[in-house]
Amino acid sequence: MRNALILFAMLAIGFILYSQERQTKLAVMEIEDKSGKLSKTILENAAEALRTELVASNKFIVISKDRQRKAMIKGQKQESWKECYDQACRIELGQALTADSILTGIVTLFGGKYTLTAELIDLAKEATVKTAKAEFDGTEVGLSEAIKDISAQITGRGAVPRKVDREKDAQACDVAKKKDAYEVWGLYLEEFPQGSCAFEAKGRVRELMPKVKPQQEPVVEKKETVGNYEIRGDVVIDENTGLMWQRERAGNSMKHAAAIEYCNDLSLGGYSDWRLPSISELKTLIVGCQSGTDACKVSDNCLSSSCYSDSCYCKGSQGPGEDGFYWQKGVWQGGGTYFWSSSVQSDSSHFAWDVNFDNGSVNSNYRYGDSYVRCDRGRP
Repeated sequence: MRNALILFAMLAIGFILYSQERQTKLAVMEIEDKSGKLSKTILENAAEALRTELVASNKFIVISKDRQRKAMIKGQKQESWKECYDQACRIELGQALTADSILTGIVTLFGGKYTLTAELIDLAKEATVKTAKAEFDGTEVGLSEAIKDISAQITGRGAVPRKVDREKDAQACDVAKKKDAYEVWGLYLEEFPQGSCAFEAKGRVRELMPKVKPQQEPVVEKKETVGNYEIRGDVVIDENTGLMWQRERAGNSMKHAAAIEYCNDLSLGGYSDWRLPSISELKTLIVGCQSGTDACKVSDNCLSSSCYSDSCYCKGSQGPGEDGFYWQKGVWQGGGTYFWSSSVQSDSSHFAWDVNFDNGSVNSNYRYGDSYVRCDRGRP
C-alpha cells in the first residue's frame, strides 16, 4: 500500500511538472506612458498587477520583476534597458530572460480618453500574436480595472464584471425616462447593461426604433478604378465580391454595439441599407497577408477562439497599402488600425472579431473596447 501511495505521488508531481513545461514562459514588460500623465510608481505598480493577474490565470509561467532586473544587471544594460520601450529592445530583453513570449503595454491619451493597449509577442516568430485594449479614466483605480480587462482578453477568460455605480445608474435611468428617446435609452443600455432600468430600456428601444428609411435613388458619381475596386465618390465597389463599402471610415472609434447601430443608421451614396460587415466580408479587404484567405480559419462559419492560428497575422507595417497597411493602396480614406466586424466570438459573447490592418491580424476583441468602423452593403 505504501509503495502504491509513493508511486501515485511521483506520478502527480511528474504531471504537474509536465504541465508547467508546456505553459508559455512570459515576460511582462514595463508599461510605456505616451500620455505623459501617469507617475512612474503607478506604471510600475500597474505592470506588477498585470503580472499577478496573469499568474492567477494559470495560463502562463510569468517571469518575476526581480528576475528581469537581475537579467539587466547581468547583461550590464541596466541603463539602456531602463527605458526599453521599442520592440527590438524588448525582444532582446525577453530573449535574455529565455522567455517564449513578451507582453508589452502602452498608455495613450486621445480625445480625452486614456487607452491601455497590450501586445503579446512570440519571440521565436518576432511577431504579435494577440492584442488587447481597455479604456480608463486616467485614475489609478481606472487603470487597475483596465489591467483586469487586459488580463481577461489575453488569457481568453472572458470579460471582467464591472461594478455598477448605483447612484449614476439611477440618475441615468431618470434622464432616460424623462427624455424617452431611442438614442437615450440605447446609451443607457450601453453604459448600464445590467442596470436597474435595463429591462424597461430594452423594451423602449424596440418600441422607439426608427422606421426603415425608404430607399433613395443612387447618386451618380465619377468612377475611378484601382485594382479590383471601383471608386464612386464616397463609396467603393469590390468587383471580386460584389460588395459596396463606405470609403471613408467613421470619424471616431466606438464600442461594438455602437458600431452596429452606426452602420444601421448610415445613409451614404444614395443608400440606407448599410450594415457592419461580417468577419468573412471584412477579411476580403486584407491584401498581401494570408490572414485574408482560408489559411486563417476564422470566418462566418468558424467563430470560436479555436479557429485562430498563426496564419491569422503577418509582420507589422509591411503591407502594400499606405504606411505598410495590409489593404489596397489608393482606395481607403481616414486611416485607422483596428476595424470591427459584426461577428461575435461563439464561445464568449463578450468578444467580437475584428481586423488589425497594420499587421493583417484577425483578432478577438473585447466588445466594450473601441475599434474603428467601415460599413458595407450588397451590390447596387
